[in-house]
Amino acid sequence: MPESVIRTLEKLTRNFAWRGGDVPTVAMAHMSNDMDQGGKRVLDLSTRSEAIQLTRVQTYLKMGEERTTWAYTADEILANDVPGELESLEE
Repeated sequence: MPESVIRTLEKLTRNFAWRGGDVPTVAMAHMSNDMDQGGKRVLDLSTRSEAIQLTRVQTYLKMGEERTTWAYTADEILANDVPGELESLEE
């Protein structure tokens, strides 16, 4: 999820939780805690987005029969976009 979308959704969540008030009384980081820890179980969008990306990477890195078709397609795209040999930075 793009960072701009995450920020927009977090702003909407804050406005909803605090009814549009200027100064929230609880930090958003604490809002994602369980209720027994003083939170409201609000979804942490940044962490969720990162977890989804890591799951995609994990799927891409699987080899053998478990590998999905899109991973082979991604291999081809990446192979075509790799530049030639890099010149040494020491000259």
